[in-house]
Amino acid sequence: MLPAHEVLEGSFINQQQSISCMRINYAGEVAAQGLYLGAGLLETNPNIKVFYQHAMEEEFKHLAWCGRCIYDLGGSVSLWNPLWFCGAVGLGMASRAVGSGYALGFVAETERQVLSHLATHLEILPQRDLKSRAVVKQMIEDEKAHGDEALSLGAYRLPEPVCRLMHVMGKVLTKLSAGR
Repeated sequence: MLPAHEVLEGSFINQQQSISCMRINYAGEVAAQGLYLGAGLLETNPNIKVFYQHAMEEEFKHLAWCGRCIYDLGGSVSLWNPLWFCGAVGLGMASRAVGSGYALGFVAETERQVLSHLATHLEILPQRDLKSRAVVKQMIEDEKAHGDEALSLGAYRLPEPVCRLMHVMGKVLTKLSAGR
């Protein structure tokens, strides 16, 4: 069930802004599914495997919520989603191949960057789009918890060049997914 039940009523511009934001969030959730799946496939620590499974389940709920918002607003998801998923599976596997701490560091940094992104979306989503705003607020809580848990499980701090590259790749996902 969605965190809110209201449907946006208002201008076409507001509707398109909401669709774009939620399409980007949907694409991010597709990538998150891939990241957790890829890292989890190679993980041998049972506690960390449970973390990845639980996080994937929450990300799947986010995916469903974002998709429902998009379709209720008359929009559609990004055509780029298969690329985001496959790329993220590869990144998750590659980060885990280096070690559990590095894979968890990748998760923690991803969630840190996602929180910044979601906070921006909360600022630009139309005030009257109560459903999308409620979804983003819940996602913020859940993503923070994922990042905190990755840190508590032993996430390494990633080198700054890796964090910058992740930021650039996030901008690519955002730019391409926003338009369709």
